[in-house]
Amino acid sequence: FEHIIDSIELAVDAGVIHCDLSAYNVLLRDNEEIIIIDWPQWVKPSHRMAEKYLERDVSNIVDFFAKRHHVLLDKTKYVKRFLNMLREHRGQ
Repeated sequence: FEHIIDSIELAVDAGVIHCDLSAYNVLLRDNEEIIIIDWPQWVKPSHRMAEKYLERDVSNIVDFFAKRHHVLLDKTKYVKRFLNMLREHRGQ
C-alpha cells in the first residue's frame, strides 16, 4: 500500500494526476516493485477536474486495500494529504 501511496505522491510532485487509478492499474513485480500503468488520460494539476480525479484515484486504492486485504485505513487522511499537495503544487 505504501509503495502505491509513494507513487501517487511522486506523480503529484511531477504535476501528473492519473485520473483512472485502481488496483487493476497496479502491477507488482517479483521484487515487490510496483508499476502503475494506463496513463493516457492523465491531467495536470491545473485541470478543472484534477481534485475530483485525484480524490477518486486515492479512494479507489484505499477502498481496494480495505475490502480485499482488510486493512483499516483513514481514507479522509489520505485524500486530504493529496489534495493539499495538489493545492500547493498549484500555489494555492
